[in-house]
Amino acid sequence: LNALRETGEAAVYVDQHLACRLQTHQVEGVQFLWENVAESVGKLAHKDQGLGCILAHNMGLGKTLQVVTFVHTLLTHKATAGHVRTVLVCAPV
Repeated sequence: LNALRETGEAAVYVDQHLACRLQTHQVEGVQFLWENVAESVGKLAHKDQGLGCILAHNMGLGKTLQVVTFVHTLLTHKATAGHVRTVLVCAPV
């Protein structure tokens, strides 16, 4: 996810079971979420709240899978798991 990571920062990878299901535009969406919400492992460690973002696209293009992938990575990856404990997703019913 953090291809543009800071020097010395650990690489953050998406779980292979999720990564193999993502299409190219969904990979870009997950990277967009990383760049706008987490920004970097260092910023997560320092409790930086990030910018936040809105993920909007046409119906049926996999926004839910992108958010699930991003949240799963934040909560389970060894470089980020200790820094994130709570996630709030706002979505229409």
